[in-house]
Amino acid sequence: MLTYRPSEGSDFPHFGLVTGHDWGLIIYDEVHLLPAPIFRITAEIQARRRLGLTATLVREDGREADVFGLIGPKRSDVPWRELERQGWIATAECHEIRVPLPENERLSYAIAEEREKYRLAAENPLKLSVTQALLAQHADDQTLIIGQYLDQLKEIAETLNAPLLTGRTNNSQREKLYEQFRRGEIKRLVVSKVANFAVDLPDANVAIQVSGTFGSRQEEAQRLGRLLRPKADGRPARFYTIVTRDTRDQEFSANRQLFLTEQGYRYTIEDAEEHYALDAQTQTLNDRDASNNRAKNGSLFVGEQHKLNGRHAAPEANGAYEANSANGNGKAARPPVKSSARATLSAPASSRPRQQRTPTRHT
Repeated sequence: MLTYRPSEGSDFPHFGLVTGHDWGLIIYDEVHLLPAPIFRITAEIQARRRLGLTATLVREDGREADVFGLIGPKRSDVPWRELERQGWIATAECHEIRVPLPENERLSYAIAEEREKYRLAAENPLKLSVTQALLAQHADDQTLIIGQYLDQLKEIAETLNAPLLTGRTNNSQREKLYEQFRRGEIKRLVVSKVANFAVDLPDANVAIQVSGTFGSRQEEAQRLGRLLRPKADGRPARFYTIVTRDTRDQEFSANRQLFLTEQGYRYTIEDAEEHYALDAQTQTLNDRDASNNRAKNGSLFVGEQHKLNGRHAAPEANGAYEANSANGNGKAARPPVKSSARATLSAPASSRPRQQRTPTRHT
């Protein structure tokens, strides 16, 4: 590899293989990566002409303009929707499906650090139920389930009995899975962020995103791009992102979608409880957690009651209270914050249209 070096402070041992030549043309694919330190070194290669290619000239560090200094001025910029109208890429429909945070998770979320809040929301167990419902709708489609966290992806892969592809998957196994997916021998493939770039799966037409790299606009666009190869039968691509309502997950999702809305796409926003019958699963999770907490707290109160200085611990409710036995004061933790969003579920689903996020144009 050209950018390989034994340690961070050492030289690039293979770099001399290319710097000693007078090149006529250098083509930088995925040129939005060039401002990163590890790739920036390649801009030192001398050539008469340079060409940079990217479908996502967007960076979260704000250094997009560095590309022009390293390569040269922009020669062409075509919106994705225009390419779609011309038939170069497939038509795409984008959906954001919002799931509630289970009541048994709300206390943990409320007291977590900011970074941990996102992970708790991103790994919401109800996302698996929605994923299964979507797969039932798209049983005959070639579907990618994409996420950020390996534990979450492993659980999904095991539940769905689908192959899992991560950074730990060796190259030969990757190519085998890709080839089976291309031939239609497997319909579902669970993938980590290794599939964000340079993956050629032309028949993939459905993607279900369960988690991502925080608010990365580039990643959102790259993941949609996995579906945009035109299909022989003209089928549209469908991109679903499942987010946890009223959490950091939803906030990051709004930022992730900015680049695509600027390109002319819009997201249809759906409530999972209305469209995917989540009420039963939500109640099951809450009941199970309440039962576990009652068993755990009951044994604590019986065995430790004489240590509480004659004071009684507050009773738990729905598994949401936790005895504070660390300092022996017997206090119960704060009850979970109740989401006001559930109040909007009282009206019948047929009386409310689905929301759509309209694109914001920047001039």
